[in-house]
Amino acid sequence: MKTDEAFRNRQEIIRQKSDIAGSFLNLGKLFHECHQNSYWKLLGHDSFEEFIADPEIAFRRSTAYQYMALYRLFVLELGAGIDRLKAIGPHRLEIVKAALSDGRGEAARSDGRTNTDDLLEKAEHLSLSDLREETKIKVKVTGGAATASPRSLPTPPRPVGLDEYLLNGGCCLCGKPAERSHYPRSRGAGADENHWLPMCRRHHRELHDGGVGTFTKTHNGELWAWAYALIRKLWEEKR
Repeated sequence: MKTDEAFRNRQEIIRQKSDIAGSFLNLGKLFHECHQNSYWKLLGHDSFEEFIADPEIAFRRSTAYQYMALYRLFVLELGAGIDRLKAIGPHRLEIVKAALSDGRGEAARSDGRTNTDDLLEKAEHLSLSDLREETKIKVKVTGGAATASPRSLPTPPRPVGLDEYLLNGGCCLCGKPAERSHYPRSRGAGADENHWLPMCRRHHRELHDGGVGTFTKTHNGELWAWAYALIRKLWEEKR
């Protein structure tokens, strides 16, 4: 019957759509392994960016790093289920990631659930627009990659020095409790004592383990977004 054919067609469209949407995590895992193990170097490339620009791969740098970041956060760090994440998709996960960066994924409640659990559950059931409204996170999509708008820094409750103000604002990348991280050079490499950024322990370790060049390429957009938010906040407080 035509109705049966129409139903099968619909189910196949849903299945194919799921396969396309779910591939971002597989790619994130593969890109992460290539980046982490320097497979690109073994294949004769001068950099990871050159590897992903290879004509046979031809992947946008921003999208490759986005997929890697989502895989690292949700799979390696938070241990969320692959199938669940694939069903949610990259754009909704970017909204959840931005909400987590605002510190909304830390607190555990009396029932044992965390805000992270709630955010993922909302991402499963809400439309993109409803999820943005629910989390108050605005995300713009450009070139296949979703980018969260810069998070605002907290207004100091009392007059404080710049160093304390920066540390009070949390890690410049994720908002978690921060420590001084000398950038772009370490103190051992001759950096000035005042040349530092607030970073959590994890991102501070990532900077030292991967090197300044790799760290900057990976987090370039986030660092610029943080700097913009900081300058704007300081300017508004002086008005």
